[in-house]
Amino acid sequence: MLTDRSREFLEKVKKLYAETQEPIHYTTVGKLLGVSRWTAYDMLKALQEKGYLRSEYSLSASRGKSGGRSQVLFAPTEKSLQEEPAAEAGCPADWCETKERVMQFFQAVGGLKPQELLDRILRVPNIETPLVFCAYVAGLLVTFARTRASRRVAWLKAMLFRFTRPELGLAGFAGTLLGLLITAVEPLGMEDTLLNLVGKFQQKLEQMSRQERRLLLDFVKDVLLASETAS
Repeated sequence: MLTDRSREFLEKVKKLYAETQEPIHYTTVGKLLGVSRWTAYDMLKALQEKGYLRSEYSLSASRGKSGGRSQVLFAPTEKSLQEEPAAEAGCPADWCETKERVMQFFQAVGGLKPQELLDRILRVPNIETPLVFCAYVAGLLVTFARTRASRRVAWLKAMLFRFTRPELGLAGFAGTLLGLLITAVEPLGMEDTLLNLVGKFQQKLEQMSRQERRLLLDFVKDVLLASETAS
């Protein structure tokens, strides 16, 4: 049984292979899915170990040399043809409930001090799930920004709505908002903690499927819209 994330990588390789009839380099898959080449390689190797992909080696062209560098390529196996395609988006029932719960959480704790708010978040059950963790971190950053750099929140929302690829929008959101908070007139006194949280946020993004990233991006937009309305 494949996870949604693994299935997303498998479907991408199958699609590319169907278009080119050539084995696919993991770097190509990584670029298309918005992850590092090392993450892509690890995911494709895991799929190979489960029998969904096969690998082969090829020599790449090298300027000024008669030989080239060996590179590993991947292609789908017969087993992969039996795997169901990844389901397309809609809002899964469990995520809709979680999203509502996270929104209500931040509405209820708006008056807490930054450290108290962070402590409350870290006590939330099941927060280590990538999508849920990122939702809480995003809400935390927006809540802090509303009190420290409120004039920039509208600008951040406008910037975020310009991104068409979820992974770019979310990475830009976290990095930009962290910069706003660190350069705020009154420091939070917990800059190292925020840096660590945003670093973990980026790591969790790489573990999420594209559908999950879309859901998270929509959630962040909703949080920013709600924050602007409440200001």
